[in-house]
Amino acid sequence: MRRRLAVLVAGAAIFGTGVALADGGKAVTTPSGCGYSPRHTSVRRGHSYAPRVALTFDDGPSAAAPALLKALEDKRAPATFFVLGGHVRGHEALLRRMLADGDAIGNHSFSHANLATRSPRALAQELDRTQRAIARATGFTPCLMRPPYGIDAPAVLAALGRRHLTSVLWSVNSADYTRPGAAAIKRNVLAGAGPGTIVLAHDEDGARGRALLRALPSIIDTLRQRGYELVTVTDLLGLAQTPAAPVRPTAGPSGQDGSRR
Repeated sequence: MRRRLAVLVAGAAIFGTGVALADGGKAVTTPSGCGYSPRHTSVRRGHSYAPRVALTFDDGPSAAAPALLKALEDKRAPATFFVLGGHVRGHEALLRRMLADGDAIGNHSFSHANLATRSPRALAQELDRTQRAIARATGFTPCLMRPPYGIDAPAVLAALGRRHLTSVLWSVNSADYTRPGAAAIKRNVLAGAGPGTIVLAHDEDGARGRALLRALPSIIDTLRQRGYELVTVTDLLGLAQTPAAPVRPTAGPSGQDGSRR
């Protein structure tokens, strides 16, 4: 496997990264979150002075996630996964594998809702339930969030800011969700790739997922041949490995944290 995240002993002592994991598994030795800068409330790309590219995958974990991870592991290529809180249960070990590989995990809402249309309480629940699900599964609290459909309206950004979450959009769209085929996915990525690029792709099963898997090894190889280093979004943005804001319960009709019981 690729490099493991280093344990920050001082951070663990101060902030207590150990948690009881939802499935009884062992927490990955990783800091409890990562950094936040008020200057970067919403980003589409990283710094343009360094030849670095971040591959990102939305909507998982899906049934295709093990094969996607294997493809990245075979190439020793880190990536960033924006996961849905509603997909975490049953995939806890897979999320821990992502972190152990050196990948980053971000929040993608609980149900892939358009957050701009949600009430303040419903918006808070979408964010907080996902933060909590990821933390319970891995011991890691994300500091990155990708709003579904890329809609980071002012109310959404305000809610993210209160939680020290950075909204991460993208500068290159693979358009894999349109089912263009492996060759077109590769062309879409490579045509727009440049220093600081954040690439949008998806963790999906079925025909769309298979096309991406066929394209991915060649995408990685070609980017490296062009002199690009593949990094996580956290590394691309230069965010320090310090804890994100704690997730506080949000009141809801079905339970204190808004979850159904």
